[in-house]
Amino acid sequence: MELEEMKNIWSDMSDELDKQKKLTQKLIIKMAHEKSSSRLGRIVMAESIGTVITVVALIFIGINFNKFNSLINIVAASGTFLILFVSVIMAVLLIRKANLINIQEDTYIGALNHYTDLKKMLRFYKRFSIAMYVIMPFFLIPVVSVLAGKDLSQNLSELWEVILACVLILPVAWLAIAWFYKTNLRNVTAAFKEVKNIENDE
Repeated sequence: MELEEMKNIWSDMSDELDKQKKLTQKLIIKMAHEKSSSRLGRIVMAESIGTVITVVALIFIGINFNKFNSLINIVAASGTFLILFVSVIMAVLLIRKANLINIQEDTYIGALNHYTDLKKMLRFYKRFSIAMYVIMPFFLIPVVSVLAGKDLSQNLSELWEVILACVLILPVAWLAIAWFYKTNLRNVTAAFKEVKNIENDE
């Protein structure tokens, strides 16, 4: 075999290897995109359901606002309405940021920047949620009691039962939600690491 023929064969083999490498990289990126999209989709779905429930609660409180007669109840209803309204805005922004993340269509840096923005917002969301879980019962209990046609201030034993239930249930709910986000974000981060390895190989 002549030297020129060997060079041509080597060139063909090199081109074939490059094609195989690019095909493998595309497959890895596609799989990483599917993994991240699946996990982000769960977050978007959870936030969407929560947003719908919160909007229904806002409408219900608004329709029944005339039932809050005393100053304490009006303040409680207004505080609850404001907290729920802010929660809806934050959820919509979070959903929007999550939907911007696309590993397959966007550049790695572009998708990573969107993901970084999402994590920053989630950190703020986490701190906001902790604060709301602490103060929300003080607003929510009077509101629920009025809408249920009860006056818990006249029944201290029942009031303490409700407060105790909030103290026991809310931390568990918060931990479950925190675990949900942490688990899904861990998988999204792993998907980005897979794409980063490809970027480093190029």
